Amino acid sequence: MRTVQDAGVEERARQMREEGSLLTNSGRPTAGARKLRAALRLLRWSPDVSPDRLAHRVLTSHVLISLGLAEAELGDTARGLATLDAADRIVTDHDRPILWQQRALVLHRAGRVDEALRLLDTAVPRLARAGDPFTLTSALLTRVAIGIGIGRTRRAREDLRTCRAIAVREGFALTEAKVAHDLGYCAVLDGDIPAALRSFEEAAGLYAEHGAGYLPVLAMDKARALLAAGLAGEAARELDSAFALFTSDRFSVDYAWAELTRAQAALATDEPGTARDWAVRAGRRFRRHGDHAWA
Repeated sequence: MRTVQDAGVEERARQMREEGSLLTNSGRPTAGARKLRAALRLLRWSPDVSPDRLAHRVLTSHVLISLGLAEAELGDTARGLATLDAADRIVTDHDRPILWQQRALVLHRAGRVDEALRLLDTAVPRLARAGDPFTLTSALLTRVAIGIGIGRTRRAREDLRTCRAIAVREGFALTEAKVAHDLGYCAVLDGDIPAALRSFEEAAGLYAEHGAGYLPVLAMDKARALLAAGLAGEAARELDSAFALFTSDRFSVDYAWAELTRAQAALATDEPGTARDWAVRAGRRFRRHGDHAWA
């Protein structure tokens, strides 16, 4: 029988899970992981407990799914995937597409693109049928990032149109910012630098209000646009200011990408020694994150 005490524990843990997930999604995985681990302690989860004996099975699986991403964002992909494996042992069939979406994001960030794309192509239709708009937009944005990475901007733009429509309807301001950001990067790949910079400015305004942790990542992509336009000096200055914006969570693979882009800017301004230093740093960080291909 469910007691008042059980209901209180579940409500507190649910709130902690929402706060932890928001912290991670706002670029603060250290604080997010701390909050999510506290929620697991409150729920008295142990990997040795049978799923059928868990008092709060569904909520516990949701906390583990969120924690897996936070741990991976801190640079420990293996630990993040292990936590997602733990979630897989207790998650319900109804929530399994949520787990697939999160695992795909971790795999993508570790450079395991083919595995991530297969999971997303399976998860997206299930999420659409389930009527879970936030997780659906998260899955679509991950698929967009993969599409951008392999140069498939047409499909990426289709997914972004769907994301924007959902975000406007549901009031997902941070998702709107991410859509503008990704549209800017699509424009970079298409060679339309003015359009890219306009989209980045739109994203910057939304991030400043709803997700300041993404501003350094946006600055990195703006620097890439400047590099593509032949403005290497401006790109280097943009990146140098971006490094100061990164939080203490510098194990994130985004920091490695920023370092690699800074190396490219140094090469373009005829500074091979500086480029080598930045590239070595980026390689170490990619390797620590489990992305040996980019390392």
